[in-house]
Amino acid sequence: MAQILFDFYENLKYSSKTKQGIEESFPMLINGKLIIFKNGEAEEISDKVVDLIKKVKINEDKNKIDLKSLAAQYPAGSLERKTIEEEIRKMES
Repeated sequence: MAQILFDFYENLKYSSKTKQGIEESFPMLINGKLIIFKNGEAEEISDKVVDLIKKVKINEDKNKIDLKSLAAQYPAGSLERKTIEEEIRKMES
């Protein structure tokens, strides 16, 4: 527990204007490779993980299409349709 606290305070000395001071994680494409930039360091993502992300995205798109088709079966303004449309909005955000 103490080590976590020491690491936290050690990271506070870095300005957010430096790469070490960036706290957010974000993906980047560099030379066609997926890289995750986290805690000031770039980490290459393996092809297996990239393939898994693609499969999840494809399934998500398919589920969204299925939900849109299901929503169309209910009258506009119905509780069922509103509920399904809310789920679709959640998936899109």
